[in-house]
Amino acid sequence: MRFIHTADWHLGRSLNSVRLLDEQRAMLAQLVAIVSDRRPDLLVIAGDIYDRATPAGDAIDLLDDTLLSILEIGVPVILIAGNHDGPQLINYGSRLFAAQSLFVYGKVVDHVQRITFADSWGPVHFYLLPYAEPLIMRQALGDSTITSHQTAVAAWTARVFAEHPLGERAVGVAHLFVAGGDKCDSERQLVVGGTAKVAASTFAGFNYVALGHLHRRQAFGDGITHYAGSPLKYSFSEADHHKSVNLVEMDADGICTIEYIPLHPQRDIRCITGFLADVLAQAAGDSRPDDYVSIRLLDTGALLDPIARLREVYPNVLETPRVALLTSAGLRRAETDHRTVRVEDLFADFYEQITGAAPSSDALTAFASILNDLRRTEREAGV
Repeated sequence: MRFIHTADWHLGRSLNSVRLLDEQRAMLAQLVAIVSDRRPDLLVIAGDIYDRATPAGDAIDLLDDTLLSILEIGVPVILIAGNHDGPQLINYGSRLFAAQSLFVYGKVVDHVQRITFADSWGPVHFYLLPYAEPLIMRQALGDSTITSHQTAVAAWTARVFAEHPLGERAVGVAHLFVAGGDKCDSERQLVVGGTAKVAASTFAGFNYVALGHLHRRQAFGDGITHYAGSPLKYSFSEADHHKSVNLVEMDADGICTIEYIPLHPQRDIRCITGFLADVLAQAAGDSRPDDYVSIRLLDTGALLDPIARLREVYPNVLETPRVALLTSAGLRRAETDHRTVRVEDLFADFYEQITGAAPSSDALTAFASILNDLRRTEREAGV
């Protein structure tokens, strides 16, 4: 059995207010080409098809075009809802689509959802768990012991193997957060606190678990549980990611070998760090000036409209954070009510954020002189 595992398409996503639909269209064209070239037995999409529960019309059209292209190749598709998706919207038409080899699972229901395929060695059962809050899982499964994602998934897994044919191969498809997974900024937190975490050991008994939610490709110590990762970078925290899809080949005993097939973005997402003058000087040698870039500036002094100057050489620069502002010193008073802090101390903190060093005695004296002049002017004006 050979299948491709992908997830977290987030169709309709924006990065710093720039819509990425053109990049997503190019990425999905690559995926269709991979499916056409490799001819897997099926394609598995493990949730977060869209970026929001009510997607824009062009995002829906892109999904429609992509799925049609894959089905026309003759490759069936399994698709589940993620935490970004609207379960009702994803589930709409699922019974009709099944007749066309498009198997859609948008909601958790009161029974185990399974689809079975066969290869020359016999059946392979795919068990589907779309994303749902623990309360929804408790109601759907009628299990009052479910109070967290861990207990919900444990209850679901127990039901799966209570009816799974002994000795036959099993694949789980789910959208959740496995404990120990490597997170990034573009993933929406499932719940506040630790109740979203699910232990990888909860999936014992499966031959492969195809997961969605975490955007970095990763696997866990059991060798069974895998995130394919998102096919595009969706935040600058993903700049070092290598995006791909998993081509999984399962043998007669259910042992899987995985090939990571790379995806190449139309525009990459990169971070550049340096002083403004150096970044501008080195831009001429950059082979990818049209990438979406975050330029982390090391300058500590005042800069005149740096983003406009940078856009002359990097037209898609989206942010220019100042590194000095990101230091721990700059966050020291983040939780302090500034109304209770002396103006002199606020100035000292601000100076250190900008320059990376505490103000000298001369700087403090100059600030005190200016502040006193302002206060005297206010008193004379009766403010």
